[in-house]
Amino acid sequence: MDKLKEYSGVKTKGDQEVFDFHVPDGSEIHIKAIANFEGFKCRLWAPEFHGIMLDSAIKHSREAEILRKGLEYEYDSIYKLQELKDTRDNMANSFMVMQNAISSVALSISSVEAWANKTIHEKVKSQIEFERLDGSIVCWGGNRIEKDTTLTEKVFTIIPKLFGVEVVKKHVTVRKRFVELISERNTIIHLKNAPKVSGEKTPRNSLALMLLRRNSLQVPKNIISVFRLVYDKSNTEIPSWLAKNIGTLEGYQREVKNI
Repeated sequence: MDKLKEYSGVKTKGDQEVFDFHVPDGSEIHIKAIANFEGFKCRLWAPEFHGIMLDSAIKHSREAEILRKGLEYEYDSIYKLQELKDTRDNMANSFMVMQNAISSVALSISSVEAWANKTIHEKVKSQIEFERLDGSIVCWGGNRIEKDTTLTEKVFTIIPKLFGVEVVKKHVTVRKRFVELISERNTIIHLKNAPKVSGEKTPRNSLALMLLRRNSLQVPKNIISVFRLVYDKSNTEIPSWLAKNIGTLEGYQREVKNI
């Protein structure tokens, strides 16, 4: 779990010996600071919150996928279609699939939001000029960006500029999938009587079926593609929190493939 500790942005220069431990050149420096909650003070490592959110999303996806593969259906001769079996265990498992799938979607989007806000805070030193979704050109500082821009603008317009790469256009598959996931997250978290996903009315039972039939591991996989779009294009080293989550996801994908 060391790879999920918050990174200070500083690495060691040259091999060093610290408290009898050998620290190789280029090691990340993590700060164990004093925290305070309701008068209780404690020194601890802060996590990369986006990293632990993504880690949790992947684990929820794994649970959803394992349970999903065990769901039982039967043929309804009256309606001439498949029906989810009404046995007690099958219904309980179907609800657990949906619970884990919902958690995965919510945590996946939240991980990107936390990463985007932290990245902007660290990299926008004064102001940055960018084009908004409505076509207007603005020049804003980090606080204004964090407060008044959409997550889509942060991830596909502002952050690419900060990393010196091209803005990600609307037609790019990674962006389209991410925008759909944002819509899905908003639909689930702010569930209305007549929900919509990507602007289309979606009956509540169809929303449930989507959660039951989709491979939930595709959700964090798509989120990792968003992160990698920036790091890979800018030839920036993938941070340890992301490398750890990529390895976890790949391991779970191999595991559930054999179920």
